[in-house]
Amino acid sequence: QVQGTAHWPAPNGFALEGTLHATSLEYRTPSVQLQKFRLDGTLAADSDVVRVRGAQIAGDINGLFSRGALNIDGTIGEVALRGDELEARTMAMAVLGGVFRGEGRLHDFKGFELKGEVRDVIARRVVALESTETVPWDALVSGPVAGQGSLEHNGGLHATGDFAIFPAPESAPVAGHL
Repeated sequence: QVQGTAHWPAPNGFALEGTLHATSLEYRTPSVQLQKFRLDGTLAADSDVVRVRGAQIAGDINGLFSRGALNIDGTIGEVALRGDELEARTMAMAVLGGVFRGEGRLHDFKGFELKGEVRDVIARRVVALESTETVPWDALVSGPVAGQGSLEHNGGLHATGDFAIFPAPESAPVAGHL
């Protein structure tokens, strides 16, 4: 649902400005499904670019990891769509019990890149995305992270980081650097 104004003709063919409220958004590939997404923000669009500023977003990402969904909920300062390129700036996402702050890109709606920092992500939740084994301890993970992956192929996620590990509440005192 978009509420606002449209101008036709405008310098770039058309112009649309208003507020965006979208629910039950989905995007599916054979391997990855973005489900139950909602998106709210201020919309501005013309024939060159669609922008959503001050975006509130939440939803589930299934298939990116071998076990379970990745739930996200947060804000994006600006989302810009130009052709098949989607760019997200100034993200702050609640994820895996912690927060991711950074930037992201989606190329041709197939490949993606993320770069930023995680703070207080719960290690046990991260391990549970890929392993059936439950680790006997827990920890909080913080530090810079960069990742790239594919929405078309399972197992197409590659991430690097420089993480500090701190004891989680009510867990064995695990600490270190990874």
